[in-house]
Amino acid sequence: MVSPTPPPTPNRPELQHGPATRAYIHGEWDNALPELPAADNTTASVIHARYGIAFLAVHRLEMKYGRASLIAPWSTIEADCIAYVKAF
Repeated sequence: MVSPTPPPTPNRPELQHGPATRAYIHGEWDNALPELPAADNTTASVIHARYGIAFLAVHRLEMKYGRASLIAPWSTIEADCIAYVKAF
């Protein structure tokens, strides 16, 4: 597997979910890409962070594999997306 590129820098639009997502990733995240919708009892902050993780994963797909990858089978690229999100 190719090493993930460094996380985005603070002035980039992909950080729209920055603080909440970063705190969740380095706290209670289970190293799995989120499935939506969330359970009814999920807090708003966790939902916000999970959307941030999903955004980062999709952003990673486009950066690494191109826009066409956004329709590729998810199972072939999930591990790389998880590594990228963990580096955030």
